Amino acid sequence: ISKPELDIMVNKFLESEMLQYESDNVVKLTRKGILYLLENKPK
Repeated sequence: ISKPELDIMVNKFLESEMLQYESDNVVKLTRKGILYLLENKPK
């Protein structure tokens, strides 16, 4: 994955409140993000 693709992905997760911005170098997974990952994990 390229840096621009990663930036787009992170921004989409931030907009959908699955990630929360903490500082310049830190984003945290929110409860909503954890639930999404649990519901969509590979079988």
